[in-house]
Amino acid sequence: MPFKRSSIKALFEFDEMVHMLLRDQVGKVLYDVYKIYFASELKGALDTATVGKQSQKALFSFLKEFDICPGLLTKAAAFNMFADDSIKLPLYT
Repeated sequence: MPFKRSSIKALFEFDEMVHMLLRDQVGKVLYDVYKIYFASELKGALDTATVGKQSQKALFSFLKEFDICPGLLTKAAAFNMFADDSIKLPLYT
């Protein structure tokens, strides 16, 4: 049984609303958190090794302060996630 045209339109409208909410509302909050915890990544004068060390320290601070680690994620899993450079996350712009 094929979808009705109105059902497909409603799905697209819902998807667009979710996308706008994530981009405009949630995305702004997450970017503000990023600017606070990972400020060293936004500075251009530091070398890569220094930024990496500061980012790793900031990540574990963030995970601990938001009760993500060790409650939801072990330290080992968090470190492996940080160290795995094959993970590429899409960025909202």
